[in-house]
Amino acid sequence: MKYKKVHLALLAFLGLNLFSSTAHAEWGVSIGMANQKSQYKGISNKPTIIPDITYRESGDKHGNNVASYDLILTSKNAGFSEKDSSVFKGMKGRKNSLDIGGEIIFNSPYIPLKFEASKDFRASKGFQASAVLGGVSPNNTGDLQIRPYAGVRYQSAKVIQYHYGVRSNEVTAKRKVYKGKSAITPFLGVAAVTNLSKNMQLYGDIAFEKRATSIANSPLVNSKKNDLKASINLVYWF
Repeated sequence: MKYKKVHLALLAFLGLNLFSSTAHAEWGVSIGMANQKSQYKGISNKPTIIPDITYRESGDKHGNNVASYDLILTSKNAGFSEKDSSVFKGMKGRKNSLDIGGEIIFNSPYIPLKFEASKDFRASKGFQASAVLGGVSPNNTGDLQIRPYAGVRYQSAKVIQYHYGVRSNEVTAKRKVYKGKSAITPFLGVAAVTNLSKNMQLYGDIAFEKRATSIANSPLVNSKKNDLKASINLVYWF
C-alpha cells in the first residue's frame, strides 16, 4: 500500500508541473530494441522490441530550462513463453509489462539528475523506481552527446515474482517453487544521443548491472552475478 501511495503521489506531482507551467511541451514516439531477456537460461542476448510514448514538458514557468517533466508509456520488463527456452517448459507464459509512469529530470550542462517511477498495469501489476546521476540531457542540441551515468533501481516483489518466480503448479524435479522478493539493482553505464533531424533522435545505451539477490536466486536465470544490458531507440518528437 505504501508503494502505491508513493507512485501515485509522484504522478500527481508531475501532472501539476506539466499543466501549471508555460514551458515548452512535446510528444515523442519511439521504437527500440533491448536485450531484456539476457538473464534467463538459454536465451543469451535475444532482443526485445520496445515501443514507447512520451509527453515531455521542459523548463519552469519563467521559461528557464532547469527541469523536464515526462509522462511515459513503455515496457520495462520482457515476458517469456515456453518456446523461448527449455527452462520454461511446463510454465505458463509471462506477458511483457506495460508501464505507465513519470520522470523528473533536473538539467545541467554536465550532470543531469533523473528520478523515475512507474507501475505495470498489464503483467505483474508491480511498481519500480530509479534514480540516475549523469547520462545524456533530454534537451540535446548538438550533433552527438556521449556521457556516463550511475544509478540504482528498485523493483517491487510483484515484479520479481511475476518475471522470475516459479508457481506451485510449475514445479518439476529441476525447478522448485520460487517466490521472489523486492530487488535493488545498482548500475553503471554510458548513454549517447544524436540528432538525425529537427524532430528525430537516435539514443543508445549500455549498462553494467549488479544482479540483485532476489533475481540471482531464481531457478530461471543463468549463473552470472552481473548483467550487461544494451538498448537502442529511434525517437520522433512532434
